[in-house]
Amino acid sequence: GKGWAGKAGAKAQYSDDEKKSVLLEGVLARKEQDITKLKTALSERNQLVKKLRIFQALARKELGNEFAADVCGDDDGGPDDDIQKAIDAQLAMRASMQKDDEIERLRGRVRELEALV
Repeated sequence: GKGWAGKAGAKAQYSDDEKKSVLLEGVLARKEQDITKLKTALSERNQLVKKLRIFQALARKELGNEFAADVCGDDDGGPDDDIQKAIDAQLAMRASMQKDDEIERLRGRVRELEALV
C-alpha cells in the first residue's frame, strides 16, 4: 500500500508542477505581449517626436521672420528664439504626454505581471 500511496503523491506533485508551469507560461506570454505593446508605444512616440521636429523646423522656417518682425521689428530671427522655444516646448509636451500616459500604464501592467512570477 505504501508504494502505491507514494506513487499517487508523486503523480499529484507532478500535476501541481505542471499547473504551475502552465500558469507561468501564460503569465510570460502576457508579459511578452505587454513588452511588445510597450515597444510599439515607444516606437510610436519616437515617430511623433520625429514628426514634431519636422513640424517645428517647418514652423520656424514659415513663421520665423514674421515672429521676428512682429515681436522685435526686425528680420534677423534672433530675439524670437525664446518665443519659438516656448512654443516648441508646449507642442512637444502635448504630443508626448498622451504617449507617456500609455507607456506608464503598460509599464504598470508589466510590473503587475512581474509581481505574479
